[in-house]
Amino acid sequence: WQALNPTIASIGASGTVIGLSQGLANFRFVSAATGCAAITLSPLKVNGKPVVSIQGPTDICIGSETYLSPASGGIWVSENPSIASVTNQGTVTGIAVGTVRFQFINSATMCTSDYTLPIEVNAPKPIINLGTDIICLGYKTQLSTGYPGVWQSSDINVLTINSSGEVNSVAPGKANITFTETATGCVSILPNDGIKVINCLDPDFNVTFTNHTV
Repeated sequence: WQALNPTIASIGASGTVIGLSQGLANFRFVSAATGCAAITLSPLKVNGKPVVSIQGPTDICIGSETYLSPASGGIWVSENPSIASVTNQGTVTGIAVGTVRFQFINSATMCTSDYTLPIEVNAPKPIINLGTDIICLGYKTQLSTGYPGVWQSSDINVLTINSSGEVNSVAPGKANITFTETATGCVSILPNDGIKVINCLDPDFNVTFTNHTV
């Protein structure tokens, strides 16, 4: 056997053809006994691998999603489904911390794509309270994760928090704080049900100053 288009497909002595690139390939067979040659009546079509891409973030959180393309016409397969699952519409869901890639199988040609770029699944970052979870009205405390992100108070009438994680008390009560990491979208929640603001001054306690001669 001889491949007449060797850059598109190769062929072995037993007639096994291996596709090398997209295109049409012809082959010739030469009889060892007679030296007679024959060319295939019609060319063999070699289909290209499916082109795949990531349409969403490459860093996601456990429980969060990102998206792959194409979204139809085949089957998506996860390299490690214990880290992230994928639907045939290309929706990826993070399951556990780790890195995972995906392949797409075209239903019409049964061609398998190369792996996508890796997607990293992350866990929410712990919030560290550098102060205390009970503060007096008018006082502050400081929170940190060590990563860029957005802070949010569940009740700004009790607590406010700025972009650097500084918590300011507004009124007696209790509020929780969440942190959304910029890179992954992971949402962290302050443990122990948030921060409590108490009024440390007793309004019923009065002090009267008197003068005494020493």
